Amino acid sequence: MTGDTHSTPVRANRPSLMRFAFYGRVAIKSISGAETARARQLRIARDVVQPHASQIVAEHFDVDSSRSTPWLQRPQAQALLAAAKNTPAPFDAVIIAHPGLAMAGADHQSLQKTFARCSVQLWVAQLGGPVNPDSDVHRLLLDIFAGPIGYCRDRGHSLDGGNE
Repeated sequence: MTGDTHSTPVRANRPSLMRFAFYGRVAIKSISGAETARARQLRIARDVVQPHASQIVAEHFDVDSSRSTPWLQRPQAQALLAAAKNTPAPFDAVIIAHPGLAMAGADHQSLQKTFARCSVQLWVAQLGGPVNPDSDVHRLLLDIFAGPIGYCRDRGHSLDGGNE
């Protein structure tokens, strides 16, 4: 469960291959449950980025942290943000497979701003690509995904606590 990064820092002349950092999170404490969740989220992320001449060059996955914990207090999220702030950043975009697990409330707005300052795109699997910060539809969808409805759906539960 480390956030190892494997990349070649190239920023001025971007390579034709788009480089992604994957971020995921799970609150499960068991190693097998965390590994299963990580593999599932990573598979979803790869399915989204693969058609776009890209590869995942860094993986960051927090285990046993609440989605309401600020990103700077999650070890792997903090490492991802620090890597994005490097000049040049070792990746061009961040892909999140399940925003309901990775973000709470309006996290997406501050993350978009932070990544934009670093010239890094934010991608969300449910959008099938990059988040458009000027799109009211994307903002609304991310509010839903990062709210209680999205969180329950990402965990496979209905709001009444049962499985969907």
